[in-house]
Amino acid sequence: MATLLFTARQQRQRNVPYNRIHPSSVFQQNDRIFYSKYRFRREDVKKIVRMLEPLLDAGLEPWEISKEDQVLITLRYLATNTHQTMIGDCFGVCQKAVSDVVTRVVDALNHSTIEARFLRFWPSDERWCLRRSRVFATILRLTNVIGCVDGCPIRIQRPTNFGNTTTAERHVVQST
Repeated sequence: MATLLFTARQQRQRNVPYNRIHPSSVFQQNDRIFYSKYRFRREDVKKIVRMLEPLLDAGLEPWEISKEDQVLITLRYLATNTHQTMIGDCFGVCQKAVSDVVTRVVDALNHSTIEARFLRFWPSDERWCLRRSRVFATILRLTNVIGCVDGCPIRIQRPTNFGNTTTAERHVVQST
């Protein structure tokens, strides 16, 4: 019995340290692949990281995720619609960490200073509405439209009078 244990110990090989390759460095040579994975160019990702630095955690401990990796994880998740475990495998973190990071970065992107810098919607300003409706009319040939929601199905309520015809017309516009 002791001989069996002793021989089993001798057969075991030493652990080989695993050198993880950073996912963004894999695509250093090909910007098109980087863009397909993150939907941003490398320079734009650096700008986003600089913009979100004050709003994200420090990441000073060895086990914490750096700010750049937090932004890359979130962009990869939002751009590719991949499972969180797959993204975690790429970055060397668990699924829960990916979930927490995505929540943290999306909350930072929804911060009031970031929103004020990039989102503009003034339906009370008549001149702004007129300019926006002209843009929609030029591009999409839709009149009296000042904004749209992308990626979200919106239920259109049926009006009380002339409901069938109005809803049918809106269905045609919505499906284009």
